[in-house]
Amino acid sequence: MPGATLTGFDGTSFNGLVKLKLGPVSLSYKGTGRFVERDDPGKARRHRGVRQDSRGAGGAQARITAVLHPSKGGESTQVK
Repeated sequence: MPGATLTGFDGTSFNGLVKLKLGPVSLSYKGTGRFVERDDPGKARRHRGVRQDSRGAGGAQARITAVLHPSKGGESTQVK
């Protein structure tokens, strides 16, 4: 994810930072997430994340489903 930095991962939970710019507004979030479902044969992952604005002005929550596909002959992975 552009603007994201992973700061910790223990195999199921992760934490990090996300910086976004929406027009003239810059946002910086820090937070945690965890895998809620892993479908290894289907290469799918479902995560749930919670972020808090680093200045305390607001927060965000997300439920994300990502499916992994090999690309470039197996040299890289495309995430949809």
